[in-house]
Amino acid sequence: MDRVQKELKREQLEEETKSYASTDGVVYSFGELFKEILKQFNQGPGKTSLIPSILVGTTLCSGPISSALVNRFGCQAVTIAGSIISTICILISIKATCIETLMLTVGLGTGIGFGLIYLPAIVSVTCYFEKYRSVATGIGVCGSGFGTVIFAPLLKWCLVKFGLQGCYVMIACVVLTCVFYGILLRPVPSGETKNNNFCSPENVPLTIISPADDDNLYANKPFENTNGNGISNGARRYSIHGTLDLPQSPNLLGKNTNSQFVSQPSLVMKHPHYKSNTSLKSHHSGIMYKKDIFYTGSIKSINNISKSNGYLHAPQIVSTTPIPPKDDGKKYGCLPCSLECKDTIAEMTDFSLFRDVIFVLFILSNFLTSIGYNLPYLYLPNLLEEKNYPEAWSSYMISTIGAGNTAGRIILGYIADNPAVNRLFIYNICLSICGIACFANAFCSGLVQYLVYAFTFGFTTGAYVGLTSVITVDLLGLDKLTNAFGILLLFQGIASFVGPPIAGYLCEQMGTYDSTFYLAGLSIGLSGAMLFIVPTVQRYLENRKMKKNASPLKC
Repeated sequence: MDRVQKELKREQLEEETKSYASTDGVVYSFGELFKEILKQFNQGPGKTSLIPSILVGTTLCSGPISSALVNRFGCQAVTIAGSIISTICILISIKATCIETLMLTVGLGTGIGFGLIYLPAIVSVTCYFEKYRSVATGIGVCGSGFGTVIFAPLLKWCLVKFGLQGCYVMIACVVLTCVFYGILLRPVPSGETKNNNFCSPENVPLTIISPADDDNLYANKPFENTNGNGISNGARRYSIHGTLDLPQSPNLLGKNTNSQFVSQPSLVMKHPHYKSNTSLKSHHSGIMYKKDIFYTGSIKSINNISKSNGYLHAPQIVSTTPIPPKDDGKKYGCLPCSLECKDTIAEMTDFSLFRDVIFVLFILSNFLTSIGYNLPYLYLPNLLEEKNYPEAWSSYMISTIGAGNTAGRIILGYIADNPAVNRLFIYNICLSICGIACFANAFCSGLVQYLVYAFTFGFTTGAYVGLTSVITVDLLGLDKLTNAFGILLLFQGIASFVGPPIAGYLCEQMGTYDSTFYLAGLSIGLSGAMLFIVPTVQRYLENRKMKKNASPLKC
């Protein structure tokens, strides 16, 4: 790797870290603002919590739209647009006179902007790193923890010095810096793609379709993809990771042929749409056509880890740079939409994946985790105030959560890269411990005990944030990562919409903020415990599949 490429990778990593620090630092430190908003507008925690819930929920739910825009316009333009939108909405909040206005500005508007910043921060680094991707993404997302450590005391100081309106100005200035981070984001050089074995079609085996499916393939008829369980994923004409239509050739699909390679001229150079379709990436971004775009682990260890852990859905790499089918359509539904946007939205919102039992279990677990994940960030300052602890403690606790989260992402990410480690087990254990810790928080007394809780919560939730994509690949395979990740973002967003208001309502009914931590402990603990049955379900499905294949065919 030459010096220029190393410099580009370093710049991308720095910009991702700063983007995470700016956006997540604001979101995770919102508890300080929340306490002040409660006092200024004299509203209950149930209604007021709609502001941060809309902020986080919109950020996550906008994932498919952000992905489509990144695929069409690239990370640079989308990040700059998101920063400008967020800054304007935060500045408008200065003149807000009611909670409803803040729901629209701080909640909806800033959430959309943060969504446009959040997703490019992920994919801009995964495009540049392969062998050390887990280390790179681990360092990058640590910006989230650093931002939380810095922003909690900074917001506290601003509130005392300048009041709520002064805090809005400071936050707007910080978010505006993401414009400069976006400017420094670079598109992937063509040479980088060529030299990346995982990102190029070179030496990547294609799955050969059985003769029974040949007619569907060559006739361009809809066909159904099935997962390892034989469960249909629904009929689709194509996906952004679909199978390349191949010309009939007796040499290509011979009886003894197990695999072919895209590097062979008979597969690629003679394809009638090859030249026209591959030009797409040069004209636009096309970045979302990479199947591993959301994968934060080391690419080299995917197959080794899957084999050592014995997962039913071992990742099967068909092609990491599939050629999108030729399509002159410019609409998605009734909306005008480019091919890149249409492909991405269709892939990330394909709900046929719900036919997979393993995915249903995982997304239900993810939903429960997301309900409780934001509650300690939001309600811990109020809990400490309710128990008459010094005001300075709240910023200490939020900063400690940020420090623990940083340590958790690094340490757990490093451990999970070991092929001998069962990553799902680590994920389950961490969430279960996190749930127990949230329950125990109600019985804490004294600074040390609260600091221990804060660090434990931050460290264990590092597994939830850092291992979600790699667990998804372990359970479903790399082919379904983009599809699964899009649906996960949607359900995480929905859970973030409902979690804080439900907790606020419980607080109003029970008269104590301890109830919010009971809810967090129950939802997070249950989300971890329920995934312990996944290996049993996998074995059952595998045995059923083997029995079905072994049964004699009836004439």
